[in-house]
Amino acid sequence: MNIHDFMVSDNFRGKGVGKAQLNGIEQYCRDNDYLKITLEVGDDNVAAKTLYSSLDYEDYRVVLTGQQHWQKYLN
Repeated sequence: MNIHDFMVSDNFRGKGVGKAQLNGIEQYCRDNDYLKITLEVGDDNVAAKTLYSSLDYEDYRVVLTGQQHWQKYLN
């Protein structure tokens, strides 16, 4: 599954909402035999990268200026 345009509204940041959403997506993917989850994040989005890292997503680079692609294998 590739996640596009994922964000948490300012009023809900820091309350575990993003983590809960991503955990729900992961469970759906596991239940439906998806291989992995991918998403994109800007180089300067430290908060998002911290969240993804805390949930075991890994950075992998694609040659596109200013973008990082992250993935999590569901083995």
